[in-house]
Amino acid sequence: MRWGQMLGKYVSDSGKVNYLAWQNESAELDAYLEGLANMPPRENWPLPQKLAYWINAYNALTIQLILKNYPIGSIRDIKKPWSRIVFKTNDKSYSLHFIEHEILRKLGEPRIHFAIIFHSVLPIRVFSKKHSYAVGSNAWQICLRFWKSKLFGLAK
Repeated sequence: MRWGQMLGKYVSDSGKVNYLAWQNESAELDAYLEGLANMPPRENWPLPQKLAYWINAYNALTIQLILKNYPIGSIRDIKKPWSRIVFKTNDKSYSLHFIEHEILRKLGEPRIHFAIIFHSVLPIRVFSKKHSYAVGSNAWQICLRFWKSKLFGLAK
């Protein structure tokens, strides 16, 4: 099963993840991540393709980490979740922190934060090389509305 199909199956339109159902069928996610590990990005890939690869990997790895520790109330309930080695490809090991700060942020997309960090607040999305330049194009507006409603009781 592809990443987009998994998201369609386990994530509601509002972004709520059905971790229990996904945990019972986590082999699909493991196979997807194994496929990513077997096909790492190449230096000559265009930027949108690299962004799509690493955004999708980050989000899938985050879901996998949560599933391995479920049931939990928050990813913060996991000891050092961002510094754990969660991915290996090309004889290199990666933590979520490394993927975010040493790969994604260095690709120069300023809205990357909206594609990865807020997936617990916003619906998780599949990023393709076709639309990865639109990363967060409206996500910042959704986040702003969310935080206004949570912090200030303003518009939903």
